[in-house]
Amino acid sequence: MVDLTPLPALLATENWPEAERLLRSAAAGEEATAPVCYNLAKVLEKQDKHASREVWIRRALERDPAHGKAWFELGRLQLGAGNLDEAEAAFSRAVEHMPQDLESWRMVMCVRLRLGLWDGVRDALMHLPSDAETRAVARRVADEIQRQKRGLRAPMGHPRPA
Repeated sequence: MVDLTPLPALLATENWPEAERLLRSAAAGEEATAPVCYNLAKVLEKQDKHASREVWIRRALERDPAHGKAWFELGRLQLGAGNLDEAEAAFSRAVEHMPQDLESWRMVMCVRLRLGLWDGVRDALMHLPSDAETRAVARRVADEIQRQKRGLRAPMGHPRPA
């Protein structure tokens, strides 16, 4: 087992190469914990070594499917790759495991907004404080839901509003 006691000091001094070396040693075996894999992914990000970040995030989730921070990072990776459905699923898992994390809820809101999942955006808004952004999103969601309702009524014999 690798001694990780130097890790906090390495992270505090932003000694990313040494932190990576230490974490890679700790992650080498099957006994590597989710926090080790997650922290290795974050250290790789700090060094702009993005190629293997997803591998380590997924390993963290294999070891602990309830690791909310790893779900959040997977959501960021998926969003960056333009995979909106996968990003929404990952951010949703993040809030499932970290229901008090406002940044995760904000990301759920933003991705659902981009996907046009209006009811889902409204659900996310219920977990966020009222600020200029969330009020603007709430108005947009209300407008979109009203448009959907008008569209659903029209085929049933109700005239469309002008």
